[in-house]
Amino acid sequence: MPYPLAKLAYGLRCRLNELATPVERYRLQTAAGNASTCPPLQRSIETLNDLNIFYVNEKVTVSGMYGRGSIDYKKYGLVHCGSDYICVINTNAQNVAKPFEYFLHPKEMLYLQDCHLSLPFLEEVAKFIGTTEKICFWGSTNRGYHLNIAIVMTVFPNVKSILFHDSPFDPTWITDTALFDQHNLTRLEFTMTLKEYKTYSVDAIETFLRAQTKGFKLKLIVHDTSRKPNRIDYDLEVALKGKFEKDRPGEGFTQIKLSSDELKTTLYLTDI
Repeated sequence: MPYPLAKLAYGLRCRLNELATPVERYRLQTAAGNASTCPPLQRSIETLNDLNIFYVNEKVTVSGMYGRGSIDYKKYGLVHCGSDYICVINTNAQNVAKPFEYFLHPKEMLYLQDCHLSLPFLEEVAKFIGTTEKICFWGSTNRGYHLNIAIVMTVFPNVKSILFHDSPFDPTWITDTALFDQHNLTRLEFTMTLKEYKTYSVDAIETFLRAQTKGFKLKLIVHDTSRKPNRIDYDLEVALKGKFEKDRPGEGFTQIKLSSDELKTTLYLTDI
């Protein structure tokens, strides 16, 4: 059985405080209900609603989104909590941990923008922000690594929404969720080329959506560099097959959204 930390000698508990990061101290004290487990009291502060954490070599800059001022996040050793969105920019597995000694995970969504994506990177991020329910991958400095849905869902077991924007992904996503007896996923969003888009058959998309819980949302954003007119008429084929319908009153229905420069449409799965 785990040894109750509160029964440690006071000097050892103070030593624990010296060894722990601010976030670790905060969590220990919160779990115990008081500061005596790891004295003295770890103070916290409500931070900005949305944050950018930008890495340049060994330097980390934290600021509010949309040009709001920077934060001296190490000042006073406070734990920063209360952010809905945290955007982590331009880092890798070796450096990502540094600021998360001072920041609790975001309430709503974690953005990983232009990072060196890899399995070690995902595992390192999960050590600090593994409970997040929404993740957006935006760009990648490691184009040789393809994100795998099954791996992302395993590393972040609470995730409900995953968005891939200009980030390489495994085309096996359409079957990978079937590897899980149970999962929390309710939303997937991809940016892809027209060539990638047309590799998925109507039947495969229907099979994928029917295997998900009612209300699941799939969004495919298609970019076509050939600039041909009517380049996404694939959704019409889906509708004509009778497996999807364009109008369905009410809410909570399983759906697929198709989007391009010239087209935005939402189709609903029938009989579910």
